[in-house]
Amino acid sequence: MDEISRLQQAYAVPDIELRTSLRRASRDYIIPKYREFFDKYSNVPFTKNTEKYVKYTSNNVADLIDNFFDVA
Repeated sequence: MDEISRLQQAYAVPDIELRTSLRRASRDYIIPKYREFFDKYSNVPFTKNTEKYVKYTSNNVADLIDNFFDVA
């Protein structure tokens, strides 16, 4: 998510309706998949550094998406 968030900062969508639509579509696509991943792996000891791979809750991801496509 860090890299995605950093990359999308280069994209601004001045049209409010389009920006809102893009955010909603992004949330609708990403959040269910991320929630499934988080629920499955957040408590599984698959590595010594779990926080390196599972560091965002689905609410954190939704908050990041809500800032996508902002006009600087």
